[in-house]
Order: sequence, then structure tokens, then C-alpha cells
Amino acid sequence: MDSIIEVPDRAVPTLTALAQMPSDVRAAVIAVFSADPPWTSLPALVQGVADVLASEHASALASALTTEVFGLASIGEVTDLNSGGVAQSVSTSAALDLNDDERASLRRGLADVLEAPTVKGLGRAAALAGEHERILLAARMFTDIRPVFTDVDAEPAGSLITHRLCLDYVRNGESEVIEITLDADGLAAVRSSIDRAQRKSASIHRWLATAASPVYQLNPTEDRED
Repeated sequence: MDSIIEVPDRAVPTLTALAQMPSDVRAAVIAVFSADPPWTSLPALVQGVADVLASEHASALASALTTEVFGLASIGEVTDLNSGGVAQSVSTSAALDLNDDERASLRRGLADVLEAPTVKGLGRAAALAGEHERILLAARMFTDIRPVFTDVDAEPAGSLITHRLCLDYVRNGESEVIEITLDADGLAAVRSSIDRAQRKSASIHRWLATAASPVYQLNPTEDRED
């Protein structure tokens, strides 16, 4: 069977590691993804996978493995392939330098992981979070003081304090930056809007808790009610 899914160069080391890891370690990784109840926190899931890998680069591999699994789950939805079909397609990819036994191990491992409720729930939440035109990467604030001259040959008559809010974001797969100048009132307005958003988030968390509805946490610093 020819591979339907193209495996990008980025994913080759991660998928190779999954195919070649000892069977007991691979089974432990699958067990983490298949936990009951399912994971609702992406950082906790990554840490859980890293704990069973227990190697020097466990955290990096766990993060990469989770990213590739969630990505394959999304591809399955777009191509209408079930978990077994996605696993079969990936395991037969010519981009992977694996022997027959390793390809079989990869196929079985991916099929089991892709069927896990965690991947269907948390993975879908991660996909939805990325379905926006602009996704924030980082925010930086710079404060400037500028002298004000009324006479070029005289000392400054005063100073002006301004703030520059720089937002790094991704748009259509490309990194972009927008810079916004704020005065004291603008700074206060931004702070007020953020404070209100955080209070609303906390309120929604409390409301969902009474309905026993999980809130998916995709970032370590995401606000949540414990």
C-alpha cells in the first residue's frame, strides 16, 4: 500500500524513535495517552509521557511526539481516514528508514494512540485553538521617554513618556509583528481589559466545574480554577 500521508522531515526523528523504542516503553507511552479519565491538560500529558520515557531528552521527545500525534489526528479528520488508516499510511512512508518489524510496531503504536479518548478530546481542542487568522506568540512592552523642545538651542521644556506594545504572532504560517503606541490612558485600558478577561475566564471555569465539563488546558500558564 502506498503512503497517502506525506511525512515531513520534521516528524521523521520522532516517528523513528516511536518505532524503535523498546516494546515495554512504547506500551507505557500508549498507556499514558490512553489514560482513564482522559487528559485535559496538554502540559500534564507531555509530562506524563516524559516520565515514562525517562531519558536525557525525554521532555523534548514527549513534546514532539504529542505534537505529531495530534497533527496526525487532524489529518485523519481531513482525509476521512480512521486511526488504522492513518497509522498504516504513516508506517509505509518512504521517508522513514525502518525495517519491516519497526514499521509494524509503528503502525500498531500509532493506531492505539490515535484511538485514545485523550487524542480525540484534547487533540481536537488543540486543533481548534489553532484555527484563527492570527495566533499570539509573544508580547513585549517598551517604555520610552522623549525630550520636548520648544527651542532647538535651549534645554528641553519637558519630557513625554510613551509605551510601545509589540505583539509577535503567526498569520498564515508566517511570523509577523505589530507595534502599538500607548499613553498612560491606553496602558490603563489594556490592563483593564485583561483584568476583565481573566475574571470572566475564572467565572466560566467555576460554572463549567458545576456542570462537570472539562476545560482543556493547552498552556502551562493558562488561568484555571483548581
